[in-house]
Amino acid sequence: MPPARKARVKGPVHTIRRVGEVQDLGKVPVQNSSEAVYSADATGRRWVRKRVSEMGHEALLAEALGWLLARHFSVPIPDAALAGQGEDASWLSEVLPLVKHWNEAERTRVRTLRAIGKVLMLDAVLMNGDRHAGNILLAPLKKGGRLTAWAIDFDHALVGWPGDFAAVSVNELPSLRNLARGLPVAAMRPG
Repeated sequence: MPPARKARVKGPVHTIRRVGEVQDLGKVPVQNSSEAVYSADATGRRWVRKRVSEMGHEALLAEALGWLLARHFSVPIPDAALAGQGEDASWLSEVLPLVKHWNEAERTRVRTLRAIGKVLMLDAVLMNGDRHAGNILLAPLKKGGRLTAWAIDFDHALVGWPGDFAAVSVNELPSLRNLARGLPVAAMRPG
């Protein structure tokens, strides 16, 4: 019998970094189910922190798998990291400067609108039924006054619950209750 071949992954392989201690700076002032707080690491880098004790291990797994696949498929998503261990573990998502939620910004200047179509594709694969306008952020580019769209929050994706995810039919889509609510889906379709 010939030796088994190793699977080859096309494109870069991404890893989630670990950071040391983080210091909490205050609550994130938008409604969320994870008791998210702003934090800073020893280098001064700022993060949005979600503790496993608040969100659960399943939501942490969903965030991690969502971030890894987003990076693999070039979906615009902030950098991420892990801090702590066990029940003290936290998911960290990089704070983007001068960011606004989709509902708060002038969307005519969005440069990466088509890329958000990739987000909806990834949400379908991960069974994430929580992609609403509050989970799309707009941040200014360094030049030209244009905006870049970024996806955040995969913690409700069913992929974090492996048994439930495995039971999903191949043709099933996530719940449409919160999927793409408030987003211009027709403009994103080419992405």
